[in-house]
Amino acid sequence: MKMASPSTAKPDNQLEPIDDELTEPKPVLMCQHEVTFGMESWIFRNGLLCKKTSDGTRWLRFKRDKPDRPGTYTRNQRTHSPKGSLIIHSDGQDPVPGTCKAMIHPPITSELEYRGENGREYWVVTSLEKLISGSTDCAFCSILLQGINEFADDWKPKWDELRWIESQFVQHKRLVDEIPEQFPEQPVDAEVMIVHITFGKGKSKLEVSLQVPPISHAGLGRKENVFQLDFYSDPENPSPWKAFPPSPHISSFVLSSPTLDLFRDWINECLQNHKICNTIPNARPPSRLLRINLAPAPEYSIPTLQLFYTSATEQYTYVAVSHCWSHTRPLKTTAANLAAHLASVPWDSLSPVFRDSVLLCICLGYDCIWIDSLCILQGDAVDFVAEAPHMGHIYAQAALVIAAHGPELFFNRYGTKQILSPSLQPTIDPGTPVFVRMNPQHENLFNPAHDTKSYWGRAWCFQERLFAQRILHFGGDYEESYFECGEMIDCECQRVLLQERIGGLQSTWSHLKTLLPRALRAFDDAVASSSPSTSSQSASTTETASESKPGNVGAVPSMAGREYFEKTRNNLWEANAALIEDYTAKGLTYPTDILPASSSLAKSISPRLGTYYAGLWSHNFLLGLQWEAYDTRKSSRHATGTYLAPSWSWASRSSGVVWYYYPGAIPTSQTHELAEVLDVQCELATDDPFGPVKAGKMRIRGRTTVMWLDDEKEEIPRYGPDGRVRLHKPGAECFVVLDAQDDYEELRLNEEVKCLEIMRDRKRTHDVVYASGLVLKRVKLEGRENIWRRIGFTTMTTECFEGPETDEAEELVIV
Repeated sequence: MKMASPSTAKPDNQLEPIDDELTEPKPVLMCQHEVTFGMESWIFRNGLLCKKTSDGTRWLRFKRDKPDRPGTYTRNQRTHSPKGSLIIHSDGQDPVPGTCKAMIHPPITSELEYRGENGREYWVVTSLEKLISGSTDCAFCSILLQGINEFADDWKPKWDELRWIESQFVQHKRLVDEIPEQFPEQPVDAEVMIVHITFGKGKSKLEVSLQVPPISHAGLGRKENVFQLDFYSDPENPSPWKAFPPSPHISSFVLSSPTLDLFRDWINECLQNHKICNTIPNARPPSRLLRINLAPAPEYSIPTLQLFYTSATEQYTYVAVSHCWSHTRPLKTTAANLAAHLASVPWDSLSPVFRDSVLLCICLGYDCIWIDSLCILQGDAVDFVAEAPHMGHIYAQAALVIAAHGPELFFNRYGTKQILSPSLQPTIDPGTPVFVRMNPQHENLFNPAHDTKSYWGRAWCFQERLFAQRILHFGGDYEESYFECGEMIDCECQRVLLQERIGGLQSTWSHLKTLLPRALRAFDDAVASSSPSTSSQSASTTETASESKPGNVGAVPSMAGREYFEKTRNNLWEANAALIEDYTAKGLTYPTDILPASSSLAKSISPRLGTYYAGLWSHNFLLGLQWEAYDTRKSSRHATGTYLAPSWSWASRSSGVVWYYYPGAIPTSQTHELAEVLDVQCELATDDPFGPVKAGKMRIRGRTTVMWLDDEKEEIPRYGPDGRVRLHKPGAECFVVLDAQDDYEELRLNEEVKCLEIMRDRKRTHDVVYASGLVLKRVKLEGRENIWRRIGFTTMTTECFEGPETDEAEELVIV
């Protein structure tokens, strides 16, 4: 092998040959390179760049003369570019894609799998203009263009909307919500329209996304999706070409026999084989249900509904509906029409979601349904207070929950289109046709929703989804139905859980759904394994007297072992914290519902974590105080003018929180110096111990120090929210995350605040010791001194608590 002379000077980007000729490249496991439009014959193999000779019979291999510039992805020494693609072939055969003037892509006739780095997907980007040009002599481009044109009527309105936004120079993304529903038609600019094509290892699809460039002046900093399509082949007649892998069809009509059979299979699988999903709570049934008259069902005529009162001694099999009121605009039962609804609920007055839900119940063989707006008296505070604490049980006892993501269940869908054989070579074998459909979206099953107006982003829906044993998701932006239970997620395209999604079910939101019952079962098993003298103290009994003081562990089963008992208890605390983090990011129409909408969660945990204090448990109470605002700008403490909770509770303000602790490493008196909680009190607003409160306070003793707000309020982009400010004192400073935007706006420059240390690490890290604490502001109450309220959370080095004023612990009252 000829080696290049190291003394030869070359420009930074010059590639230097190290092999004159190679008749065949060496087989490799993975090859990757960012390939731009002008580099059709390049591919990155084994850390080397390979280039074919002009006659296409031989190879030249190159290496870079100098390291890549800063910013390069170090693992594979490549940079990312929106105009690039990762071209990877899974074996040592000719890795250069087929010749196409539109873009680089695998040859359409390839029967080999293409994949991205680390076994993941790879993608290629071109423009619609180039795709149109390439379709004249490239069968692959022709097939993609046909699919895009088949759905033109569906994606064209979105194109018109985005082009209108660009032409209007909207100044902020929030103004996008104020644009008109109808947009003037805009001609499709094929040069501007981006075509993003994704191949995925193991994925039963080829995904094509139509996109437009970022509209920065409108606050749309990323490329916006116009439409997404899937290209695939029939599993019964799979294509021999890896470009179009097999995938199950999605029916265009939900109530078709194949789809209903699939629903029944999901439900039966759960009923027969999922132990965790069939632990029905021993609770009273809903006070009212709707009875469905099944007689008209065979002809899909208008069924009849009748509201009726249940008996506490009987069991009922019913379906519950989970929906967003803003989408469904539901018919309501009130004191004025209660008598009429007990006789008959008018079918024509039902919203489309409710009518669709009743029809689905008929098709699946259910004759009772529970709908909140019809089964709870609306506008009746007494009835709401009576029913709200039981919402978790109502959904948990339902045989099935129908989750409606939009104004209807979307029984009629876009459907699937078959691509005709292009008049090019190679043509599509009529026996293995290619199909195209709207791309089913799965992401909200895996990632928290940021849209608080969507089903996923609503707080009441969070509770309903959490406790439902079996859920069918319909409508909204979804082109297929999803089934979800405590042990399984599935969908009509059967791609929601694939091998390349690391962790499977554990990577989905449903991990939280299963986390709670598993943590509850582990704790209860630890209690049940105790000696006969303590086994009667099961998790369903009331709290022991020794646990009434926050922070106390209480009675510990002797034979279970204190260590294992504490571990299962702490795991349950962590599961609760994870769920509350997700819950607080959800939207509420009425901020006063923040505790009622989570009361079923608290009720399911009680009394395992001790006494409940407006969102915090007596077990790990100090750690429970270590929450901080996820984004201060979105948080408000006084939005309603109505008291929500004491300031030390996450329920005292709106928007998301996160806890500051290391999972699996709960602080103890052995690992940390802890403040002392002397007393906690909450005055309930109703009879529900987990519901709203009228007042609350705690007495706590710990180290304190006085600090001042800096001369200028800080905004630190790398941390996100502008509610992060700097506090200082002589010789020390720290940052604090304020709890709410109100607190940020009320602070005056150089204002004095008090920091209360609640725990400090007993070990040194990088020669310093860290402490965490609450930032407090004095509350002026006539005749009362030393009353404070929480305004933020901070972590700092212990030097902030050095000085004569911190020698003695101070007792404070926080309201």
